Amino acid sequence: MTLVNRKSSLALLLIFLLLAACNDASETTNDAAWIVYESVPLAISFDQPATWVAAEASDNITFANDLTVLNASHIDNGAGGYISVEPIAAYGNVEDPTALLSLLAGDFTSRNALTIREPVTARDIRGQNGATVVLEGTMDGQAGIFVVTVIINEGRLALLLGIDASPDGEHLETMARISQSIELK
Repeated sequence: MTLVNRKSSLALLLIFLLLAACNDASETTNDAAWIVYESVPLAISFDQPATWVAAEASDNITFANDLTVLNASHIDNGAGGYISVEPIAAYGNVEDPTALLSLLAGDFTSRNALTIREPVTARDIRGQNGATVVLEGTMDGQAGIFVVTVIINEGRLALLLGIDASPDGEHLETMARISQSIELK
């Protein structure tokens, strides 16, 4: 483990302790975090916010109680699920989520040893147009089942990538539930 990883682990532990203290003091469960990407806020709600940790540093993440957690553009839920917010222009300004996810799935499968397990399906996610696809194989050295959900809002792409490395698909239901809990503001 590198020095940077050790420092990151200690920082995350401190953050979780602070969050636990805040929750105990208020006796309420705060289940929303905010990601700001180029001044466009994305509200993400999930059952256990303390299980989400920052994976990459670049954008500002603040919990709804105004506790700034870490600068990050990706969040790892501890079970291998990632959320990122990308400029949609990187994908040719496609505005239809199913068309965009088809492009993404094609990109993923062309660059990785992946097959499409369940085809691209349109979804209404909290009133926003979204789409989901399930891939199976190996991506960036990670073997398993991948649930990819996209939402397009105000020229931004919200991409949720859920990775299930277990053969029984135990995280698939969880990741589908999390994808349904995304709320764009």
